[in-house]
Amino acid sequence: MDPGIILGIIGILLAIAGIIAGIAVPIYERRKLVNSIYDVKWKSTAKLKPKEVMGERSSPKTGFRGYYSSRPEDDLILAKIESRENVLIVGPPLAGKTRAAYQAFKRLSKPHDVIIPRGDDITLEMFLVPWDYKFWRPRILFLDDIQTFVDKKGFERLLRAFLDSGTIIVATCRSGIEYKKVVAKLAATDIDPAIIFGGGRIELKVITEEEGKLIADAVNRSWADVKFNGTVGSILLPLREMEIRFQQCNLEEKTILRAIKLLFISGIYRGRQFFPLGWIKIVCRKKYGLEEEDIKWKYWLERLTDKEFVKLEAEGVWVDEVFLTYQVEFEIPLTILNAFQAMSGVFSGVPDALFLLGNRAFEVGSNELEKAEFMKIGIEAYEGALNVYTHESFPKDYGMTQNNLGTAYKTLAEVEAKAENCGRAIEAYEEALEIYTEREFPEIYPFVERNLKLVRDFCEGD
Repeated sequence: MDPGIILGIIGILLAIAGIIAGIAVPIYERRKLVNSIYDVKWKSTAKLKPKEVMGERSSPKTGFRGYYSSRPEDDLILAKIESRENVLIVGPPLAGKTRAAYQAFKRLSKPHDVIIPRGDDITLEMFLVPWDYKFWRPRILFLDDIQTFVDKKGFERLLRAFLDSGTIIVATCRSGIEYKKVVAKLAATDIDPAIIFGGGRIELKVITEEEGKLIADAVNRSWADVKFNGTVGSILLPLREMEIRFQQCNLEEKTILRAIKLLFISGIYRGRQFFPLGWIKIVCRKKYGLEEEDIKWKYWLERLTDKEFVKLEAEGVWVDEVFLTYQVEFEIPLTILNAFQAMSGVFSGVPDALFLLGNRAFEVGSNELEKAEFMKIGIEAYEGALNVYTHESFPKDYGMTQNNLGTAYKTLAEVEAKAENCGRAIEAYEEALEIYTEREFPEIYPFVERNLKLVRDFCEGD
Protein backbone atom coordinates (compact mmCIF):
# COMPACT_ATOMS: atom_id res chain seq x y z
CA MET A 1 0.00 0.00 0.00
CA ASP A 2 1.14 3.47 -0.78
CA PRO A 3 2.94 5.00 2.28
CA GLY A 4 0.90 8.18 1.87
CA ILE A 5 -2.37 6.26 2.12
CA ILE A 6 -1.09 4.42 5.20
CA LEU A 7 -0.15 7.70 6.87
CA GLY A 8 -3.55 9.10 5.95
CA ILE A 9 -5.35 6.14 7.53
CA ILE A 10 -3.20 6.46 10.65
CA GLY A 11 -4.05 10.16 10.82
CA ILE A 12 -7.77 9.42 10.56
CA LEU A 13 -7.54 6.75 13.25
CA LEU A 14 -5.65 9.12 15.55
CA ALA A 15 -8.27 11.82 14.99
CA ILE A 16 -11.07 9.37 15.80
CA ALA A 17 -9.19 8.26 18.93
CA GLY A 18 -8.82 11.89 19.98
CA ILE A 19 -12.54 12.51 19.54
CA ILE A 20 -13.40 9.39 21.56
CA ALA A 21 -10.96 10.41 24.30
CA GLY A 22 -12.43 13.90 24.34
CA ILE A 23 -15.87 12.43 24.94
CA ALA A 24 -14.75 9.71 27.36
CA VAL A 25 -12.90 12.03 29.74
CA PRO A 26 -15.91 14.29 30.43
CA ILE A 27 -18.12 11.20 30.89
CA TYR A 28 -15.62 9.77 33.36
CA GLU A 29 -15.37 13.07 35.23
CA ARG A 30 -19.15 13.38 35.31
CA ARG A 31 -19.54 9.86 36.72
CA LYS A 32 -16.88 10.60 39.33
CA LEU A 33 -18.69 13.78 40.35
CA VAL A 34 -22.06 12.04 40.57
CA ASN A 35 -20.57 9.28 42.74
CA SER A 36 -19.14 11.90 45.11
CA ILE A 37 -22.59 13.44 45.65
CA TYR A 38 -24.96 10.45 45.66
CA ASP A 39 -24.95 7.04 47.34
CA VAL A 40 -27.84 5.75 45.23
CA LYS A 41 -28.53 7.04 41.71
CA TRP A 42 -31.99 6.51 40.25
CA LYS A 43 -32.49 2.94 41.38
CA SER A 44 -35.88 1.27 41.07
CA THR A 45 -37.73 0.90 44.36
CA ALA A 46 -38.36 -2.73 43.38
CA LYS A 47 -34.60 -3.35 43.44
CA LEU A 48 -33.63 -1.24 46.46
CA LYS A 49 -31.67 -3.14 49.09
CA PRO A 50 -32.10 -2.43 52.83
CA LYS A 51 -28.51 -1.20 53.19
CA GLU A 52 -28.97 1.37 50.43
CA VAL A 53 -31.72 3.05 52.44
CA MET A 54 -30.85 2.22 56.06
CA GLY A 55 -27.06 2.01 55.87
CA GLU A 56 -25.42 0.19 58.76
CA ARG A 57 -28.78 -0.24 60.47
CA SER A 58 -29.68 -2.81 57.80
CA SER A 59 -27.68 -5.52 59.58
CA PRO A 60 -29.57 -7.99 61.81
CA LYS A 61 -26.93 -7.22 64.47
CA THR A 62 -28.09 -3.63 64.57
CA GLY A 63 -31.82 -4.14 64.51
CA PHE A 64 -32.95 -5.02 60.98
CA ARG A 65 -35.36 -7.94 60.75
CA GLY A 66 -37.41 -9.31 57.89
CA TYR A 67 -40.40 -8.87 60.20
CA TYR A 68 -42.10 -5.48 60.17
CA SER A 69 -44.81 -4.29 62.54
CA SER A 70 -47.09 -2.12 60.42
CA ARG A 71 -48.81 0.99 61.76
CA PRO A 72 -51.65 3.20 60.50
CA GLU A 73 -49.02 5.79 59.55
CA ASP A 74 -47.55 3.36 57.00
CA ASP A 75 -50.66 3.58 54.83
CA LEU A 76 -50.57 7.38 55.04
CA ILE A 77 -46.94 7.46 53.89
CA LEU A 78 -47.69 5.13 51.01
CA ALA A 79 -50.77 7.10 49.94
CA LYS A 80 -48.82 10.37 49.91
CA ILE A 81 -46.05 8.95 47.70
CA GLU A 82 -48.53 7.28 45.36
CA SER A 83 -50.26 10.66 45.01
CA ARG A 84 -46.85 12.23 44.21
CA GLU A 85 -46.89 14.35 47.35
CA ASN A 86 -43.84 15.19 49.43
CA VAL A 87 -43.58 13.38 52.77
CA LEU A 88 -41.78 14.22 56.00
CA ILE A 89 -41.68 11.36 58.51
CA VAL A 90 -41.10 12.76 62.01
CA GLY A 91 -40.45 10.95 65.27
CA PRO A 92 -38.04 10.44 68.17
CA PRO A 93 -34.82 8.42 67.79
CA LEU A 94 -35.50 4.71 67.23
CA ALA A 95 -39.12 5.34 66.18
CA GLY A 96 -38.49 3.47 62.92
CA LYS A 97 -38.64 6.45 60.54
CA THR A 98 -36.13 5.15 58.01
CA ARG A 99 -37.57 1.65 58.06
CA ALA A 100 -41.06 3.10 57.48
CA ALA A 101 -39.77 4.89 54.38
CA TYR A 102 -38.12 1.71 53.10
CA GLN A 103 -41.31 -0.28 53.62
CA ALA A 104 -43.29 2.35 51.71
CA PHE A 105 -40.84 2.18 48.81
CA LYS A 106 -41.19 -1.61 48.63
CA ARG A 107 -45.02 -1.44 48.75
CA LEU A 108 -45.46 1.02 45.88
CA SER A 109 -47.91 -0.26 43.27
CA LYS A 110 -45.47 0.62 40.50
CA PRO A 111 -41.70 1.21 40.63
CA HIS A 112 -40.32 4.66 41.31
CA ASP A 113 -36.70 5.69 40.76
CA VAL A 114 -34.90 6.73 43.97
CA ILE A 115 -31.86 8.95 44.39
CA ILE A 116 -30.10 9.31 47.76
CA PRO A 117 -27.47 12.03 48.38
CA ARG A 118 -24.43 11.30 50.55
CA GLY A 119 -25.06 14.13 52.99
CA ASP A 120 -21.75 15.94 52.46
CA ASP A 121 -21.08 19.56 51.53
CA ILE A 122 -21.73 20.42 47.88
CA THR A 123 -19.86 23.25 46.21
CA LEU A 124 -21.81 25.36 43.75
CA GLU A 125 -19.30 24.61 40.99
CA MET A 126 -19.50 20.84 41.50
CA PHE A 127 -23.19 20.01 41.56
CA LEU A 128 -25.40 18.26 39.07
CA VAL A 129 -28.51 16.11 38.96
CA PRO A 130 -27.71 12.87 37.13
CA TRP A 131 -29.83 12.11 34.12
CA ASP A 132 -32.46 9.40 34.59
CA TYR A 133 -33.04 7.64 31.29
CA LYS A 134 -36.19 5.97 32.71
CA PHE A 135 -37.95 9.33 32.40
CA TRP A 136 -41.42 7.77 32.45
CA ARG A 137 -41.09 6.65 36.09
CA PRO A 138 -41.99 8.85 39.06
CA ARG A 139 -38.85 9.93 40.92
CA ILE A 140 -38.06 10.20 44.63
CA LEU A 141 -35.33 12.14 46.42
CA PHE A 142 -34.81 10.45 49.79
CA LEU A 143 -33.30 12.57 52.58
CA ASP A 144 -32.82 10.43 55.67
CA ASP A 145 -32.31 12.61 58.75
CA ILE A 146 -32.94 15.82 56.86
CA GLN A 147 -31.77 17.73 59.95
CA THR A 148 -28.20 16.74 59.00
CA PHE A 149 -28.65 17.82 55.37
CA VAL A 150 -29.87 21.37 56.03
CA ASP A 151 -26.49 22.24 57.57
CA LYS A 152 -24.51 21.24 54.50
CA LYS A 153 -23.17 23.68 51.97
CA GLY A 154 -25.15 23.57 48.76
CA PHE A 155 -28.18 21.82 50.28
CA GLU A 156 -30.60 24.52 49.23
CA ARG A 157 -29.43 24.27 45.62
CA LEU A 158 -29.77 20.49 45.72
CA LEU A 159 -33.30 20.66 47.14
CA ARG A 160 -34.40 23.35 44.73
CA ALA A 161 -33.08 21.44 41.73
CA PHE A 162 -35.17 18.38 42.58
CA LEU A 163 -38.24 20.41 43.49
CA ASP A 164 -38.08 22.24 40.17
CA SER A 165 -37.88 18.92 38.31
CA GLY A 166 -41.04 17.58 39.96
CA THR A 167 -39.23 14.95 42.02
CA ILE A 168 -41.11 13.69 45.08
CA ILE A 169 -39.28 14.53 48.32
CA VAL A 170 -39.40 11.86 51.02
CA ALA A 171 -37.52 12.78 54.19
CA THR A 172 -37.17 11.68 57.79
CA CYS A 173 -36.50 13.97 60.72
CA ARG A 174 -36.14 13.75 64.47
CA SER A 175 -38.94 15.43 66.36
CA GLY A 176 -38.33 18.26 68.82
CA ILE A 177 -35.35 20.55 68.43
CA GLU A 178 -34.18 18.93 65.19
CA TYR A 179 -37.55 19.43 63.49
CA LYS A 180 -37.62 23.06 64.61
CA LYS A 181 -34.15 23.49 63.15
CA VAL A 182 -35.22 22.15 59.75
CA VAL A 183 -38.24 24.48 59.64
CA ALA A 184 -36.07 27.45 60.63
CA LYS A 185 -33.36 26.61 58.09
CA LEU A 186 -35.84 26.29 55.24
CA ALA A 187 -37.70 29.41 56.33
CA ALA A 188 -34.40 31.32 56.09
CA THR A 189 -34.46 30.59 52.35
CA ASP A 190 -37.25 31.32 49.92
CA ILE A 191 -38.32 27.65 50.07
CA ASP A 192 -41.51 27.56 52.14
CA PRO A 193 -41.40 24.48 54.44
CA ALA A 194 -45.21 24.50 54.54
CA ILE A 195 -45.34 24.13 50.75
CA ILE A 196 -42.86 21.25 50.81
CA PHE A 197 -44.11 19.29 53.80
CA GLY A 198 -47.14 21.17 55.09
CA GLY A 199 -49.65 18.45 54.28
CA GLY A 200 -47.19 15.60 54.26
CA ARG A 201 -45.87 15.69 57.81
CA ILE A 202 -46.51 12.29 59.35
CA GLU A 203 -45.47 11.67 62.96
CA LEU A 204 -44.60 8.22 64.27
CA LYS A 205 -45.79 7.96 67.83
CA VAL A 206 -44.43 5.87 70.68
CA ILE A 207 -45.90 2.41 71.22
CA THR A 208 -47.24 0.81 74.38
CA GLU A 209 -45.40 -1.86 76.34
CA GLU A 210 -48.02 -4.39 75.29
CA GLU A 211 -47.35 -3.60 71.62
CA GLY A 212 -43.62 -3.78 72.33
CA LYS A 213 -43.91 -7.25 73.83
CA LEU A 214 -45.79 -8.49 70.77
CA ILE A 215 -43.00 -7.22 68.53
CA ALA A 216 -40.36 -8.81 70.77
CA ASP A 217 -42.19 -12.16 70.55
CA ALA A 218 -42.42 -11.86 66.77
CA VAL A 219 -38.65 -11.44 66.42
CA ASN A 220 -37.80 -13.97 69.14
CA ARG A 221 -36.33 -11.47 71.57
CA SER A 222 -36.59 -12.01 75.29
CA TRP A 223 -38.29 -9.05 76.97
CA ALA A 224 -35.65 -9.29 79.70
CA ASP A 225 -33.03 -8.38 77.06
CA VAL A 226 -34.97 -5.31 75.90
CA LYS A 227 -34.36 -1.79 77.20
CA PHE A 228 -37.75 -0.43 76.14
CA ASN A 229 -38.34 3.30 75.77
CA GLY A 230 -41.56 3.35 73.76
CA THR A 231 -39.95 2.92 70.33
CA VAL A 232 -39.70 -0.02 67.96
CA GLY A 233 -35.94 0.44 67.66
CA SER A 234 -35.41 -0.04 71.37
CA ILE A 235 -36.80 -3.55 70.95
CA LEU A 236 -34.81 -4.47 67.88
CA LEU A 237 -31.47 -2.87 68.73
CA PRO A 238 -29.27 -4.60 71.35
CA LEU A 239 -29.30 -1.63 73.74
CA ARG A 240 -28.94 -3.64 76.93
CA GLU A 241 -26.18 -5.78 75.44
CA MET A 242 -24.27 -2.68 74.29
CA GLU A 243 -24.68 -1.18 77.76
CA ILE A 244 -22.93 -4.25 79.22
CA ARG A 245 -20.21 -4.09 76.56
CA PHE A 246 -19.50 -0.46 77.41
CA GLN A 247 -19.01 -1.35 81.06
CA GLN A 248 -16.57 -4.07 79.95
CA CYS A 249 -14.45 -1.63 77.94
CA ASN A 250 -11.07 -0.70 79.38
CA LEU A 251 -10.29 2.89 80.33
CA GLU A 252 -8.75 3.80 76.97
CA GLU A 253 -11.71 2.40 75.02
CA LYS A 254 -14.17 4.29 77.22
CA THR A 255 -12.12 7.46 76.77
CA ILE A 256 -12.28 7.14 72.98
CA LEU A 257 -16.04 6.60 73.05
CA ARG A 258 -16.53 9.54 75.41
CA ALA A 259 -14.46 11.75 73.13
CA ILE A 260 -16.61 10.69 70.18
CA LYS A 261 -19.74 11.44 72.20
CA LEU A 262 -18.47 14.96 72.91
CA LEU A 263 -17.86 15.41 69.18
CA PHE A 264 -21.34 14.11 68.43
CA ILE A 265 -23.11 16.37 70.92
CA SER A 266 -21.24 19.42 69.65
CA GLY A 267 -21.86 18.57 65.97
CA ILE A 268 -18.23 18.04 65.05
CA TYR A 269 -18.42 15.20 62.55
CA ARG A 270 -18.86 14.69 58.84
CA GLY A 271 -21.77 13.28 56.92
CA ARG A 272 -23.82 10.94 59.05
CA GLN A 273 -21.80 10.17 62.16
CA PHE A 274 -18.39 9.87 60.49
CA PHE A 275 -15.68 11.02 62.89
CA PRO A 276 -12.21 11.75 61.48
CA LEU A 277 -9.57 10.00 63.56
CA GLY A 278 -7.52 13.18 63.82
CA TRP A 279 -10.42 14.98 65.54
CA ILE A 280 -10.95 12.08 67.94
CA LYS A 281 -7.28 12.13 68.90
CA ILE A 282 -7.37 15.89 69.52
CA VAL A 283 -10.22 15.52 72.02
CA CYS A 284 -8.61 12.48 73.68
CA ARG A 285 -5.34 14.36 74.08
CA LYS A 286 -6.65 17.75 75.19
CA LYS A 287 -9.59 16.65 77.34
CA TYR A 288 -8.45 13.29 78.67
CA GLY A 289 -4.66 13.30 78.35
CA LEU A 290 -4.70 10.20 76.14
CA GLU A 291 -1.82 10.42 73.70
CA GLU A 292 -0.23 7.21 72.46
CA GLU A 293 1.49 5.87 69.37
CA ASP A 294 -0.49 4.63 66.37
CA ILE A 295 -0.02 0.94 67.19
CA LYS A 296 -2.00 1.33 70.40
CA TRP A 297 -4.69 3.31 68.67
CA LYS A 298 -4.99 0.53 66.09
CA TYR A 299 -5.43 -2.01 68.90
CA TRP A 300 -8.09 0.07 70.73
CA LEU A 301 -10.09 0.73 67.57
CA GLU A 302 -9.99 -2.93 66.60
CA ARG A 303 -11.36 -3.86 70.04
CA LEU A 304 -14.13 -1.28 69.71
CA THR A 305 -14.92 -2.66 66.26
CA ASP A 306 -15.14 -6.20 67.68
CA LYS A 307 -17.56 -4.88 70.32
CA GLU A 308 -19.59 -3.30 67.50
CA PHE A 309 -19.35 0.26 68.80
CA VAL A 310 -17.50 1.59 65.76
CA LYS A 311 -16.99 0.71 62.14
CA LEU A 312 -13.55 1.52 60.75
CA GLU A 313 -13.54 3.61 57.59
CA ALA A 314 -10.83 5.51 55.74
CA GLU A 315 -9.14 7.88 58.22
CA GLY A 316 -11.93 7.66 60.76
CA VAL A 317 -14.83 5.72 62.22
CA TRP A 318 -18.58 5.52 61.83
CA VAL A 319 -20.55 5.27 65.07
CA ASP A 320 -24.26 4.67 65.54
CA GLU A 321 -25.76 7.74 67.19
CA VAL A 322 -28.10 5.55 69.25
CA PHE A 323 -25.22 3.83 71.06
CA LEU A 324 -23.55 7.20 71.65
CA THR A 325 -26.78 8.60 73.07
CA TYR A 326 -27.88 5.73 75.25
CA GLN A 327 -24.90 3.48 76.02
CA VAL A 328 -21.82 5.70 76.25
CA GLU A 329 -21.74 7.47 79.61
CA PHE A 330 -19.44 10.19 80.92
CA GLU A 331 -17.68 9.62 84.23
CA ILE A 332 -19.47 12.70 85.56
CA PRO A 333 -22.86 13.47 83.96
CA LEU A 334 -22.78 16.52 81.69
CA THR A 335 -25.55 18.82 80.58
CA ILE A 336 -25.60 19.76 76.90
CA LEU A 337 -24.19 23.17 77.80
CA ASN A 338 -21.42 21.51 79.84
CA ALA A 339 -20.51 19.39 76.82
CA PHE A 340 -20.22 22.45 74.59
CA GLN A 341 -18.19 24.29 77.20
CA ALA A 342 -15.85 21.30 77.39
CA MET A 343 -15.06 21.77 73.68
CA SER A 344 -14.08 25.42 74.09
CA GLY A 345 -10.49 25.90 72.97
CA VAL A 346 -10.02 22.26 71.97
CA PHE A 347 -9.92 22.85 68.22
CA SER A 348 -7.80 25.99 68.02
CA GLY A 349 -6.39 26.18 64.49
CA VAL A 350 -8.81 23.56 63.06
CA PRO A 351 -11.31 25.75 61.16
CA ASP A 352 -13.52 22.96 59.79
CA ALA A 353 -14.19 21.64 63.29
CA LEU A 354 -14.73 25.14 64.69
CA PHE A 355 -17.21 25.98 61.94
CA LEU A 356 -19.23 22.86 62.75
CA LEU A 357 -19.07 23.62 66.48
CA GLY A 358 -20.36 27.13 65.84
CA ASN A 359 -23.23 25.85 63.73
CA ARG A 360 -24.33 23.32 66.33
CA ALA A 361 -24.03 25.76 69.22
CA PHE A 362 -26.28 28.18 67.34
CA GLU A 363 -28.85 25.48 66.55
CA VAL A 364 -29.05 24.18 70.11
CA GLY A 365 -28.92 27.65 71.65
CA SER A 366 -31.80 28.87 69.52
CA ASN A 367 -34.07 26.47 71.42
CA GLU A 368 -32.55 26.49 74.91
CA LEU A 369 -33.02 28.81 77.89
CA GLU A 370 -29.26 29.47 78.03
CA LYS A 371 -29.39 31.17 74.62
CA ALA A 372 -26.71 33.72 75.44
CA GLU A 373 -24.23 31.06 76.65
CA PHE A 374 -24.65 28.96 73.50
CA MET A 375 -24.38 32.00 71.21
CA LYS A 376 -21.12 33.01 72.90
CA ILE A 377 -19.72 29.52 72.34
CA GLY A 378 -20.76 29.71 68.68
CA ILE A 379 -19.27 33.18 68.27
CA GLU A 380 -16.00 32.06 69.82
CA ALA A 381 -15.89 29.09 67.43
CA TYR A 382 -16.64 31.18 64.33
CA GLU A 383 -14.06 33.80 65.27
CA GLY A 384 -11.53 31.03 65.83
CA ALA A 385 -12.28 29.64 62.37
CA LEU A 386 -11.76 33.11 60.88
CA ASN A 387 -8.19 33.07 62.16
CA VAL A 388 -7.60 30.51 59.39
CA TYR A 389 -10.43 31.22 56.96
CA THR A 390 -9.08 34.54 55.75
CA HIS A 391 -10.57 36.69 53.01
CA GLU A 392 -7.56 36.06 50.81
CA SER A 393 -6.87 32.37 51.39
CA PHE A 394 -10.36 30.85 51.80
CA PRO A 395 -12.80 33.45 50.46
CA LYS A 396 -15.93 31.24 50.30
CA ASP A 397 -15.37 29.72 53.73
CA TYR A 398 -14.62 33.21 55.03
CA GLY A 399 -17.88 34.54 53.59
CA MET A 400 -20.01 31.71 54.96
CA THR A 401 -18.43 31.92 58.40
CA GLN A 402 -18.98 35.70 58.51
CA ASN A 403 -22.63 35.19 57.57
CA ASN A 404 -23.12 32.63 60.35
CA LEU A 405 -21.22 34.85 62.78
CA GLY A 406 -23.60 37.67 61.96
CA THR A 407 -26.59 35.44 62.70
CA ALA A 408 -25.09 34.39 66.04
CA TYR A 409 -24.46 38.01 67.04
CA LYS A 410 -27.98 38.98 65.99
CA THR A 411 -29.42 36.18 68.13
CA LEU A 412 -27.25 37.22 71.07
CA ALA A 413 -28.49 40.78 70.63
CA GLU A 414 -32.01 39.49 71.30
CA VAL A 415 -31.09 38.68 74.90
CA GLU A 416 -28.24 41.03 75.86
CA ALA A 417 -26.23 44.12 74.82
CA LYS A 418 -28.52 44.82 71.89
CA ALA A 419 -26.73 47.82 70.40
CA GLU A 420 -23.24 46.35 70.70
CA ASN A 421 -24.12 42.92 69.31
CA CYS A 422 -26.29 44.38 66.55
CA GLY A 423 -23.31 46.41 65.42
CA ARG A 424 -21.13 43.30 65.31
CA ALA A 425 -23.80 41.40 63.41
CA ILE A 426 -24.03 44.14 60.78
CA GLU A 427 -20.25 44.21 60.44
CA ALA A 428 -20.12 40.43 59.93
CA TYR A 429 -22.86 40.45 57.27
CA GLU A 430 -21.16 43.30 55.44
CA GLU A 431 -17.93 41.28 55.44
CA ALA A 432 -19.84 38.29 54.01
CA LEU A 433 -21.22 40.49 51.22
CA GLU A 434 -17.67 41.43 50.25
CA ILE A 435 -17.41 37.81 49.06
CA TYR A 436 -20.98 36.96 48.12
CA THR A 437 -21.58 39.70 45.58
CA GLU A 438 -24.72 39.76 43.48
CA ARG A 439 -22.69 39.26 40.31
CA GLU A 440 -20.55 36.32 41.39
CA PHE A 441 -23.00 34.53 43.73
CA PRO A 442 -26.54 35.36 42.57
CA GLU A 443 -27.94 32.38 44.51
CA ILE A 444 -26.37 33.27 47.87
CA TYR A 445 -26.32 37.07 47.72
CA PRO A 446 -30.09 37.59 48.33
CA PHE A 447 -30.04 35.58 51.55
CA VAL A 448 -27.05 37.37 53.05
CA GLU A 449 -28.52 40.69 51.94
CA ARG A 450 -31.82 39.75 53.60
CA ASN A 451 -29.99 38.79 56.80
CA LEU A 452 -28.37 42.22 56.83
CA LYS A 453 -31.72 43.95 56.30
CA LEU A 454 -33.35 41.92 59.08
CA VAL A 455 -30.68 42.79 61.61
CA ARG A 456 -30.82 46.47 60.67
CA ASP A 457 -34.59 46.49 61.08
CA PHE A 458 -34.20 44.71 64.42
CA CYS A 459 -31.58 47.17 65.62
CA GLU A 460 -33.72 50.15 64.67
CA GLY A 461 -36.78 48.74 66.47
CA ASP A 462 -37.68 49.43 70.08
